[in-house]
Amino acid sequence: PGEARLEVQILDDDGMLEKDDLIGTTSIALDDRVFSREWAGYGTRKPIERRRMLLPTSHHSQAGLYMWVDAVPKSQVRFPVWDITKPPAEDFEVRIVVWKVEGIPPGDVLTDQSDLFVKLKLGNDAWSSTDTHLLAKKGKGSFNYRIKYPVTLEDGGILREEGATSLKIQVWDADLFVNDILCQQQIDLAGAFRNAWTCRESGAPYHHTGNVEAQVS
Repeated sequence: PGEARLEVQILDDDGMLEKDDLIGTTSIALDDRVFSREWAGYGTRKPIERRRMLLPTSHHSQAGLYMWVDAVPKSQVRFPVWDITKPPAEDFEVRIVVWKVEGIPPGDVLTDQSDLFVKLKLGNDAWSSTDTHLLAKKGKGSFNYRIKYPVTLEDGGILREEGATSLKIQVWDADLFVNDILCQQQIDLAGAFRNAWTCRESGAPYHHTGNVEAQVS
């Protein structure tokens, strides 16, 4: 009963905290297709259409959507329906091992020594610190210290919170009263999260080993 219409929308996904923004919509009258001899003459090879995506507040097309539409009796369906639902978010764990530092400017210029420790911060999480390498000489310190961060990734390995993929790294000299920051660096882990999401189907963890060039504060 009534007119059968198919509404298709394109939206900008703003995550779970905000409402998704409508980019455009198109409306298709299915009755005109089902009872059209020309459309039925295409059989199962319906032509690909380019639909204009419109907003209620504008007559100008906001985007173009390429799609095809078919409608057949249920008894004649020969192929399963494609499930286009986005995969649910999944929990991951970021594991960081701080092996060593070198080339660090001394906290005490006279003795060329420092009591070195490293601080890390992923996104808006709290700062984490390694243990302290006491009396480190020539700007070298060893730690072999592991830090873990839980993260929840959306489809494709996405973290939507602003700054959530940023890993901040700082090297400090521990003093009796006030600690001194010696150098720092920031790394974007967005690519690592995408790779981890891709690797999840094989069951193999994604790992990366490399050096970080820090900037003197």
